[in-house]
Amino acid sequence: MNNRSGSGSARRGLRGFRSSFMGIAATLPVLAIASPALAAPTPHECATASEEASGLQKQEKLGAAKDRFLVCADAACPAEIRDECAHRLTEVADAMPSVVFDVKDASGNDVSTVKVTMDGALLVDHLGVAAVPIDPGQHAFHFDSGDPSQAVDKTFVVRDGEKNRHLAVTLGGAPAAPVATPTPAVTPAALPSDQPRSSTWSTQKTVAMITGGVGIIGLGVGAVFGAMTYSQWSSAQRECTNQASCGPGSQAQNDKSTAGTSATISDAGFIAGGVLVAAAAVVFFTAPSGVQLQLAPAASPQSAGLSLRGTF
Repeated sequence: MNNRSGSGSARRGLRGFRSSFMGIAATLPVLAIASPALAAPTPHECATASEEASGLQKQEKLGAAKDRFLVCADAACPAEIRDECAHRLTEVADAMPSVVFDVKDASGNDVSTVKVTMDGALLVDHLGVAAVPIDPGQHAFHFDSGDPSQAVDKTFVVRDGEKNRHLAVTLGGAPAAPVATPTPAVTPAALPSDQPRSSTWSTQKTVAMITGGVGIIGLGVGAVFGAMTYSQWSSAQRECTNQASCGPGSQAQNDKSTAGTSATISDAGFIAGGVLVAAAAVVFFTAPSGVQLQLAPAASPQSAGLSLRGTF
């Protein structure tokens, strides 16, 4: 009888232990669910998060700013801070750009098993169909498909408010283009004998040579008539020994008149020759386009010479 009583007490104790254990186990999920409520930010944490988020937004670090605005927009924060953070959170979400990576291999096939790092930090470990939000600005991206020889580095500039911008990337190098065989250059020696060859001589230089030659002739004329002038003037001086031999119609007067005419021709020859030689030098060494020279004799009762007209 005592044994039965002891056995019954043991079974009642076991049932009581099981009930207590189940009760404790049942309360664990409740505690786990209620734990976030215990982590609600304090008013001080709300104010700090709001201040930090504003600074990050000014620095265009929109991802970090968004995280901090989420803290101060919590229902546990003071209404003034909460409302301001909620408004600023909307601004950040609108300004934060997003990109879609269009990665292909060298054959043009889409590739999704690609790890992407941005500015040295892991951005995504594989490519999905959804756009990836990032901070605005210039970023250095590294695309790694697992084959080091196919890895690619790209730099893109992403601007505020750009949504779903597609960034095209091709892994590896493009197929090598066929190397064109260079065409051997044709040297002047290889040209047919009947084919005209270009020359550095020009029409301007030909004109310069002709003009220079005429100028030299003019200088020669000036020299000859200068010598004649000296000789005729000397004869006139020798013949004019007295008043009778120097009178009108005398040989001395005739030689004096002839010497004057020769002197005029000599001066014209020297002047024209000098001008022509100088013009020839200018035309030859500058060889400007459109040089036009016109040479013509010029004579009058008092003088004789050459007339040069030109456009340089």
